[in-house]
Amino acid sequence: MKAYTKFVNQVFTCISDLFPNRAKELDLFAEGSEQVYSSMQEYAVLRNENADLFCSLITQYTELFEMPQSDYQPIYSPIYPSERKITHSCYPKNIRRWMNGTISRKKTCRVEFCVLVWCHIQNWNRPVEEDVDKFLIARSRLLKICNEFLHAEYFQLSLECLWKASCAAYEQSFPGF
Repeated sequence: MKAYTKFVNQVFTCISDLFPNRAKELDLFAEGSEQVYSSMQEYAVLRNENADLFCSLITQYTELFEMPQSDYQPIYSPIYPSERKITHSCYPKNIRRWMNGTISRKKTCRVEFCVLVWCHIQNWNRPVEEDVDKFLIARSRLLKICNEFLHAEYFQLSLECLWKASCAAYEQSFPGF
């Protein structure tokens, strides 16, 4: 199994352990904890505060991701003017592909995966309340996964640490790419 495939599998399993409904884990991962899912395998939509957080993180960390200044902005729905949304590449069909060994060669997809993971591990900036232990365990596991791929000993989980681990796993799968 390629290193990046292993990375995606381990990270997805870590994050999906936070979900209350394992039957919909791909939808929950792709679209957050919204009550309404697109139920589509070939696209995913983040709405409102989730879309805002996702876009702001990508924009804030463009230098880390070594991407040109980002145009990530939620768009307003023409049908529901109060709803903001954005589509992204981490939809169920792609996640399944990445977990089964098809490795995304698009950097944007890898960035979106890491940012989406970070949003989940931070509970989308919502209070954790009764699940504090569950999130602490998941953060600890995710840090351990990152350290495994970085061959380092980071002591604090960050989006930077997660991105560097993703890059290291990708580089192990495609040396010199």
